Amino acid sequence: MRKLLIAFGLFVITCAMVVVFMRSDERSVEQKFREGMPFLTFNTYIDPDFGYQFVYPSFLCKEVIKGYGPGHVQFGYHANSINMVMECKVAPRRILPRVQGNSVKEGICPDMEAYRYCSHYVCKSHLVYILSFYYPAAYKEAASPILYRVRHWQPFPKPLRLF
Repeated sequence: MRKLLIAFGLFVITCAMVVVFMRSDERSVEQKFREGMPFLTFNTYIDPDFGYQFVYPSFLCKEVIKGYGPGHVQFGYHANSINMVMECKVAPRRILPRVQGNSVKEGICPDMEAYRYCSHYVCKSHLVYILSFYYPAAYKEAASPILYRVRHWQPFPKPLRLF
């Protein structure tokens, strides 16, 4: 009888532990995303045609889009009701005559009020290099480490000089 009572007690304790550990995570997707940002790692993409480079979050995956020409690349994340896209493209300066030097433009995506964008334009010789990040407006604070890197992007970073 004593062994049966001990076994029953262990069974109850085990069940209680299972209930505690199996409890569902009640945090919102946005909160989980925000809490994961300090652990974010970045990869570097170097364009084989134009030689520019940029860093992108490691959770973004390269997407193949038909019709994109040389110098255009896109990375995206489409899961958990989140859609984020980072793309970089190169355009002739004559197509964007108003862009001068180095500038950043941010705003609401046309026809998609729930999404925002941040684009960084860099002019070099006869080309304009454009790095853009599209994200849900509700994630602006959570995506701030990514936005910082877009705002301070240098497509052709200067090599470090040791001496």
